[in-house]
Amino acid sequence: MDIEKFTNYLDQHPDEFEWQEKEHEGKAGMVLEVITNLCLSSKSTNPLEMANTIMKHPKIHMIGHEHHPMIAGVLVAAYRNLISKIGDDEIREAIKRGHTIPGGYCCKRSTWVALETAIQYFREVLKVEMGYIPASQIRCEHSHRNSHCCKVNCRFYPV
Repeated sequence: MDIEKFTNYLDQHPDEFEWQEKEHEGKAGMVLEVITNLCLSSKSTNPLEMANTIMKHPKIHMIGHEHHPMIAGVLVAAYRNLISKIGDDEIREAIKRGHTIPGGYCCKRSTWVALETAIQYFREVLKVEMGYIPASQIRCEHSHRNSHCCKVNCRFYPV
């Protein structure tokens, strides 16, 4: 399933991604399931695009720990889609490891900056050219939900 189809499906069926709740405990499990499902099904080579899609899901909080496994998952998924030498197990492992990173005050801005930095690393060190959205084209669609938003002091704030 490509990003556009997945996004459209999420918009039309937001409650369907609660189906494997019994395999995981609580809300964290449902959030990890959303991240895992998109990362495993996506054919995108653009981790920013995948992250933006995941962040639109109603189970993803404005600020929260779920951004850590999401960043790991979308990076490894995009890498897999580029080189085809790794599989679903590696994506699941990246998400699992990302979930172990402590701290809970992560936001959309942190996600975009981390992904920009990682994409640059992949390009310069690993010689892998991932899909990319220039920072000048990223506009936060979530600022209205964030009481901690830096507004005009954030380069992603919609002007």
